[in-house]
Amino acid sequence: REGLFQQGFCKGTLWPLFHSSTPTTKDIINSHAFEDDGNDDGTDEKTLWQAYVSINQAFADAIQDVYEDGDLIWVQDYHFLLLPQMLRTLLPNAKIGFFLHVPFPSSELYRIMPFREEILTGM
Repeated sequence: REGLFQQGFCKGTLWPLFHSSTPTTKDIINSHAFEDDGNDDGTDEKTLWQAYVSINQAFADAIQDVYEDGDLIWVQDYHFLLLPQMLRTLLPNAKIGFFLHVPFPSSELYRIMPFREEILTGM
């Protein structure tokens, strides 16, 4: 799960878009290759997304376990774009800060990102 999170969704989807790159031809060919051949090797878009959600939720649950009233929760970077909303659901009165160390992608690039609405809601 951690590999699908880090090397899959974070590095394969978010990192290129947050660094003003669109998927390469090789990425597109590879993504369609496993869709067409029925191979379920865990690298399809939905599986990578599920790993991303799962890791963000694991962090939210761990933070909830140690949170005390008055704590400030600091969330940093594109690895945890869903975490603020997950924390808000678990800890409605918590103080939550968020820092994204890279520029947010342009609307032209952002609109091609899968799960873009969920990510915006998550932040």
